[in-house]
Amino acid sequence: MSQQSWAIDGLAKIAWARRFMAMTRKAIEELGTIQDGYVGLAMPLDAALASLALVLKESGFAVSLLAEHVPVACGDLLVALRDAGVTVCESREAFSAQEFDLVFDHDGSAISECKSRVSAGAICNLISAGSEPCLHVPVIDLLAAPFMQSNVLSHGIGQSCVSGFLDITNLQIAGSHTLVIGYDPIGQGVAQFAKAYGARVIVCESDLLCATKAKLEGHQVLPLEEALPLAKVVFHASASGPRLSMAQIEQLPDGAFVSSAAQSHDAYLIANLPEAVPGKAIRDHVSQHQLPSGRCIKLVCNGMPIHSNNGLGLPFECADVLMAAIVRSIVHLSSTDHALTPGLHPLPAQIECDLAQSPMQP
Repeated sequence: MSQQSWAIDGLAKIAWARRFMAMTRKAIEELGTIQDGYVGLAMPLDAALASLALVLKESGFAVSLLAEHVPVACGDLLVALRDAGVTVCESREAFSAQEFDLVFDHDGSAISECKSRVSAGAICNLISAGSEPCLHVPVIDLLAAPFMQSNVLSHGIGQSCVSGFLDITNLQIAGSHTLVIGYDPIGQGVAQFAKAYGARVIVCESDLLCATKAKLEGHQVLPLEEALPLAKVVFHASASGPRLSMAQIEQLPDGAFVSSAAQSHDAYLIANLPEAVPGKAIRDHVSQHQLPSGRCIKLVCNGMPIHSNNGLGLPFECADVLMAAIVRSIVHLSSTDHALTPGLHPLPAQIECDLAQSPMQP
């Protein structure tokens, strides 16, 4: 396929995403009051993010995109963005060497690497515990807001991981024991959607309040050592939990599927299975690994987060909430009416209220 054809395909995907992003369209109306600036975007690429990049470009911003861990299915989006004048950086070094006014960073790591080269402020999805990156500017902790957690993490990533798993594996999970490790908002979403497809969900959670919540929502809660021998499907959804060790993977039934539903690419939650036990591809995004015990384990997306590694990304309705929150946060950080001090700040309550009241249909 020619570069021109790829650009056309990418633009078609972006146009399709825009159709379903009513909240973002409403938020973009506020961008007209903002002066020009340089915005950096460092998060997993999908059609919704590509749409946001073009909207910011059309609104007068210079835009750079960090293109790490880009699925093959999103290659046409990169071509379309380059053709539209968006700077595509294929390494963190190239991205962090630039001078930005505003940065949106998926997990805070890119902001920390940019250091003093961010002048106005930043927006983050995920802040590591005890870490406050780029303290010389205000940083909005986007997904700390309950409304965002419910929409983006639980309904967005949770749904995307389960539906992505089914699309990739062509597996029916009805009646199968499906283990969800971790019951934070993502784990809750994974469990909810797996149950909706008929899975017999088992939850492993060390936090007593979260474990009680899982029980009250109808899931079986077991210690990891009891749950692993039953699980035909595993979703590791705990960003703070330990990685699955090789010894734990050996406890799984023969033919079990292992996958990650983490938020961040840095949260590689499966043991070094591809290195310790080389596998063979049995279908796109699925490799089979024969363990020393003789059992075979099937690894999905090489143990990386499913929602951002199969080219599907968040459902458009959830992506719309996230992109609209980014646009409104950019307006907030750029406004002279607000004097935010350096450091972490929650998403302003008024923005959260506006998002909750915005139309969620095209």
